[in-house]
Amino acid sequence: MGAAAQSQMPNFSLDDVRALAAELYGVHGNITPLPSERDQNFALFAAEDEAYVLKIANGGEDVAMLECQNQAMAQVAANVGNAPVVAPTLAGQTIASVAAED
Repeated sequence: MGAAAQSQMPNFSLDDVRALAAELYGVHGNITPLPSERDQNFALFAAEDEAYVLKIANGGEDVAMLECQNQAMAQVAANVGNAPVVAPTLAGQTIASVAAED
């Protein structure tokens, strides 16, 4: 990974992620970091056996690439049983923009 991609890697704390999950999705639960090369990913385990993956994309990522990833997930979900799907935000967005203080 190049220096430009590394410099735009997100660096949100667990408290930040907890607040984003509540604000954007209305979801509360236990959060565990997941490995990632250029993004920040988290497993979020909510009440009643609900589980989510929250991805905070690299700041240098093209929105068109993120949309392509969402479309690929939708295609798989439409053709394969029990596949993950993109959960929209409370505002109905499939991609939301956020920024860290730094």
